[in-house]
Amino acid sequence: MIVASLMAKPAVVSEYEPKVDAILAHFGVQAQALLEVISGAVEPSGLCPVQFPASMMAVERHCEDVPFDVECHVDADGNAYDVGFGLDWSGRIEDGRTERPSRQGE
Repeated sequence: MIVASLMAKPAVVSEYEPKVDAILAHFGVQAQALLEVISGAVEPSGLCPVQFPASMMAVERHCEDVPFDVECHVDADGNAYDVGFGLDWSGRIEDGRTERPSRQGE
């Protein structure tokens, strides 16, 4: 099963992620673009622009004015749904787009 989820803000995907084969999170793309990825005509290449929280408790603990402080959802393959995470047909996308500036204090 594939879930195509229109996101208005980060979602808690932990309740359904283990039960589906893929999640296509999007922020308002055309249906044709989703169908091209689902059918295999186009390789996925998008990256998470936000952190996806591990639970509602993680949402409640999040300080709204502190960047990158959300405990992110981690799937069974060890992928953290953090800013810059994305998959293509080969696996995790790791290129210049996924590099994030270091956090203060790191």
